[in-house]
Amino acid sequence: MSKKKETAAAPKAAPKAETKAAPKAETKVAPKAETKAAAPAPKAAAPAPKAASAAMTKRDLINAVSEKAAAAGVTLNKTQITQIVSELFEAIKGEIAASAKYQQPRFGTFEVRERKARTGRSPKGGAPIEIPASKSVGLKVSKLLKDSLN
Repeated sequence: MSKKKETAAAPKAAPKAETKAAPKAETKVAPKAETKAAAPAPKAAAPAPKAASAAMTKRDLINAVSEKAAAAGVTLNKTQITQIVSELFEAIKGEIAASAKYQQPRFGTFEVRERKARTGRSPKGGAPIEIPASKSVGLKVSKLLKDSLN
């Protein structure tokens, strides 16, 4: 046990030696501190714009609605806009579930599509497996939206 105490005492002696040498090292440390102080400046810069191929997220949609509302003179905070967007999507989801179709003029039509049961192949061994029938939601884009992309 005395060996452990001696070993523990040895590291305590080392920091004392470093403390004595610290004034000499301060001049070397100071330039590093200046470099670190200069580094946060680029982080504070505005975030880079999203690439054109990146998908719009719900947050992006809320920010876009907020900007358009402010430009139109409508005063809504982002919490209110978030609630409106969430309720809008819930209403569309409810309509699709109830009537199997939701149509938004000049955008497109969301429809429930049925997939037939079929035989597929297992990715592991290639053995045939039965895939049951299922339902999915599809979007048929309106002609106006298609034409605006070309």
